[in-house]
Amino acid sequence: MKSFTVVLPISVLLLLIINRNAFRRSLLHPLGWKEYKKNILAYGLKFYPIQYLIIHFASVILVLLASFVFALPLPYILFLCFVVIIFLPTTLLWQAVFIREERDFFMLTSFLQQTIAVFKSHPKIYAALSECLTLTDGNLNLSITQWMSDIEAGSPLKESSFTFLKKVPHFISGNLVNLMVFVEEYGSTDYAEGLEMIQDDIDDWIEDTYAFKQQQLELRNRIVILSLMALLIAFISKQMLFQTQMMQQIELYQFTMFLFLLSLIITLLVAQRIYCTPWIEKGEELWH
Repeated sequence: MKSFTVVLPISVLLLLIINRNAFRRSLLHPLGWKEYKKNILAYGLKFYPIQYLIIHFASVILVLLASFVFALPLPYILFLCFVVIIFLPTTLLWQAVFIREERDFFMLTSFLQQTIAVFKSHPKIYAALSECLTLTDGNLNLSITQWMSDIEAGSPLKESSFTFLKKVPHFISGNLVNLMVFVEEYGSTDYAEGLEMIQDDIDDWIEDTYAFKQQQLELRNRIVILSLMALLIAFISKQMLFQTQMMQQIELYQFTMFLFLLSLIITLLVAQRIYCTPWIEKGEELWH
């Protein structure tokens, strides 16, 4: 157990350095659940306290089962539970970020596609925005509403779109805005072809982004499967060692299994971070 007293402070320090806010939103903090709730609500999602507690309870039970199966002493078990309770809310928050980013992405692309369709038949920016506004909510809705308000106030068409472009700085959005401004200010009879090209860009954008996100999810799933296979192999190895009575240094075995389970837990938690990258790549932004 001497090795445990060395590993414990180092492990805690490294884990908290990785994510400094993890403890503040964990159940070990007196106001942790409120901090987590605030983070969830900030993404426009609902907080379900019973579901939140059930996930924690189930996760701790799984850790306890694995610890008992591998015959770990109590201090090791408590530390593993400590790690799970601290970092599980952060993992759940990463999943919430993914859900919100996915929702916002498809809401934006749907708005852009519908705006193109409306503008084709009636090339007026304000009319197109007012008809498609109902497809949006949240910050996107606010930016479009501000865009319309600036047009009503008599601002130049290009300048009135700046609030929207700051919210959605993708180059396709910029191309669409520039084309609509040009058509309304100077007039054109061939703008339909330009709108169709932008529509094709949006379709490609949706397809490429969705495919990339699916690859990230598949990578996460492979990591989870490989981690479970590693756990199964460790269990089989442990059974073989006990059956052949080769387990002479029990403390070394316990410490090794503790490090193995700790690395496995961290791997499973961090694996959720893979697919939580922004849906709009920095390199595709207007001001990157």
